Amino acid sequence: ALITPFTKSGAVDEAAVRRLAGAPVLVIGDAMLDRYVYGAVDRLSPEAPVPVLKIENELSVPGGAANVVRNLHALKAAVAFVSIIGDDDAGTTLLSSLTAQGVDVSGVRRVDAPTGIAMIVVDGAGENQIVVAPGANDQVTAGHVDIAAADAVLCQLEIPMSTLIDVASRTTGMFCLNAAPAAPLPSVLVQRADLVIVNEHEYRAIGVLDTAPMVAITLGAEGAVLLERGREVARATAPVVDAVDTVGAGDAFCAALVAGLVTGMPAQDALGRACTAGAIAVTRYGAQPSLPDLAELSAWST
Repeated sequence: ALITPFTKSGAVDEAAVRRLAGAPVLVIGDAMLDRYVYGAVDRLSPEAPVPVLKIENELSVPGGAANVVRNLHALKAAVAFVSIIGDDDAGTTLLSSLTAQGVDVSGVRRVDAPTGIAMIVVDGAGENQIVVAPGANDQVTAGHVDIAAADAVLCQLEIPMSTLIDVASRTTGMFCLNAAPAAPLPSVLVQRADLVIVNEHEYRAIGVLDTAPMVAITLGAEGAVLLERGREVARATAPVVDAVDTVGAGDAFCAALVAGLVTGMPAQDALGRACTAGAIAVTRYGAQPSLPDLAELSAWST
């Protein structure tokens, strides 16, 4: 079995083991409850005074790596999710939402800690600033996961570095790292990653990715570029759209790119489809509500 899932009591859920046994894409990452605030400020700027927000338009939805999991599921990829949430109301809301969307959450454990929360402020131009309280995500481990059973493993930098190194060392398939938010990366992680996904700011901040086997760099409205050991091997443009909220773009890009590559799609085609997914995401509010499904992505890509 890919995962040894747990029930609320901590006992192994044997039925869940059977459901997850064939999942080829394993996502090990954070589970957050995202709380969005829209329209409180016209323009966010690091130089501007901190605004006092009058919250009139708030939306709470699952976030973090759960966004990528939901999008992989919507793209018809077989996916399993490993994470930790708190035994609180936020965790119940998050779990119920993922379950309602058809995501298999058997690998998500509940602990006596607060569920991770992200407060996201979106300005009038669709740009955002995010404050994160990681909560239970600091306890994410993968000791109960048979990583060798997965065709691809995807992680992000919002779980302990020790867990990432452990997962990378035990992955026998494709190891993908969404290196966000930017943080110093040990060379063992960089060299093991078959694919690192970053935006252009994270690429510059991390600074050691020119030696990585493959790096996908998102360039916002300009699309994305794919590097192998620092050499450009593919570039794709993004469709021109009217952006209202950029929060979910990176998650949509990440899910579409991994789903394409793990199924054998040529790198240029997978990169182009990922750019299209990211462009679709910025046309709608919220990270999860904005993520395209396979039918919509295919329609935009033809």
